[in-house]
Amino acid sequence: MPQTAITSPLAVGVEGDIADQWTSAAGAIDTVLQSEATASIQFGVGVKRGTADDTILLLTANTDALDGITVYEADHPAPYELGTVGILPGVTMRVLRFGRIKVIPEDNVDPTKGVFVRAIANGGNTKIGAFRGTADGTNTIDVSAFAKWRTTTTGGNLGVLEINLIGA
Repeated sequence: MPQTAITSPLAVGVEGDIADQWTSAAGAIDTVLQSEATASIQFGVGVKRGTADDTILLLTANTDALDGITVYEADHPAPYELGTVGILPGVTMRVLRFGRIKVIPEDNVDPTKGVFVRAIANGGNTKIGAFRGTADGTNTIDVSAFAKWRTTTTGGNLGVLEINLIGA
């Protein structure tokens, strides 16, 4: 029997998806080593540089420098590289340093708002490395000089973020 109705829309993407073909062709997407001791790192979150070249860690302080945004890749096998939360320690993954990427902001965003990344958790519904359009006290890092919202969206839904960390 043929399908005669579509009961739900197709997903527009997932957190950490590259947002456009220009970014795929001309953006700066680098390969790095996930260097946390035990913590997984989710796709589509901001990360800082690790202690060695080409390594990344989760943000831990509002004085950290954003080094990139983790890029979604479907080719990480579970449970060897992909845990229930994200990429496991010691696994090679990619980070975006220049281009457009899909992220899930914590609050409502639009192109007129600033861009802030969470470095310190503030309650059960916050995640380290998540982006937002407003500061959350001293728990976030202002990256507005290097980033801009390209879409209007409500918190908890996919939005497009443009970032340029080259030379930052």
